[in-house]
Amino acid sequence: MKSCTHFHHGCAGCSGSHTVLHEATRFFSRIGVPGFTCVTGSRRGWRTRAKLAVRNQDGLAIGLFARGTHTVISMPHCSAHHPSLNRALELLRLHFKGFSGYDEPSHQGLLRYVQPCVERRSGRVQLTLVLTKRSDEVERIALALYESDLSFWHSIWINIQPERTNTIFGLEWRRVCGPQFVWEELCGIQIPFLPNHFGQANLEMFERLLRDLCRLIPKKSHVVELFAGMGVMSLVLRSHVSSMRAVEREPLAQEAFQEAKERLPYPLQKNLEFQVADAMTSSDVLVGADTVIVDPPRKGLSLELIDTLCATKGLQRLAYISCHFPSFERDAECLMKRGFTIDFARSYLFFPGTDQIETLALFVKKSLGERI
Repeated sequence: MKSCTHFHHGCAGCSGSHTVLHEATRFFSRIGVPGFTCVTGSRRGWRTRAKLAVRNQDGLAIGLFARGTHTVISMPHCSAHHPSLNRALELLRLHFKGFSGYDEPSHQGLLRYVQPCVERRSGRVQLTLVLTKRSDEVERIALALYESDLSFWHSIWINIQPERTNTIFGLEWRRVCGPQFVWEELCGIQIPFLPNHFGQANLEMFERLLRDLCRLIPKKSHVVELFAGMGVMSLVLRSHVSSMRAVEREPLAQEAFQEAKERLPYPLQKNLEFQVADAMTSSDVLVGADTVIVDPPRKGLSLELIDTLCATKGLQRLAYISCHFPSFERDAECLMKRGFTIDFARSYLFFPGTDQIETLALFVKKSLGERI
């Protein structure tokens, strides 16, 4: 990071801070959780997915915003990027040379954001172009870009975001060319991703977390995963437990879950389901569960959901995965006051060079006994 020219120009991709990790270490030490550590991995080439702004700044600027601004820092050779991401951006700049990017003050310009995503086994790139409106010209350029190297491009998609907003994606999606899904193998399970699915950028670290999760949950468990997205954790865990139910409020995620489920051995397809429901408000999704996995948004759990979890008969374990430690700490204090204790905690540095840790903690009812 210290030698990165993008960082010294203000790129917000790295921060160099470790404040949150220090806070997490102090918290787990204070409550008596032994052996808390932070797992780190590769510092170069780890990012397989990126959302990058495209702005009209003396030409076409593609990259991240400078810290505290909406000025784009171009990142032609980011060391954090998988090599295929860097190559994709080079080809993109070449084919869109002379093209105007988005201008925020005037709300003019077609191309607002790009999202390249690498399929690790092939090194091919799924590319999404986010536009302010439909454009035949952009579709022609996109098709020419794809056909310029069929062995490199996986697929190209267009998303339309016409609103004045910081929300990157709009509601309209169109696949211009290439296959529908990027397939990734996670802990031996084939997982399909569409460009509008949430996907971890650091799959190496995500797999480390998944392996720990599989180790923590007893084999005869009946597990419900809340805030499941497309149910990656449920699909990976199914071979380690008796039953899995993925609960997600977004019905479009069910398509990818079903695609992955059908690739599993038939015995594993049994007792594996996807339920469309809002985890914050639907208490019936916990029926029959002795173990619950929660992976909530940054704001953490609602008090209503914590009440429901604590009141659920037969619930013995709660695996909490958090991307925002302050909300996790708040929820942990509340759960511990309601009869849970933390038997295991570990953090994972999903974004090397930053203070953004992912935390996995296993809560158990105090009556269950010894620590793991």
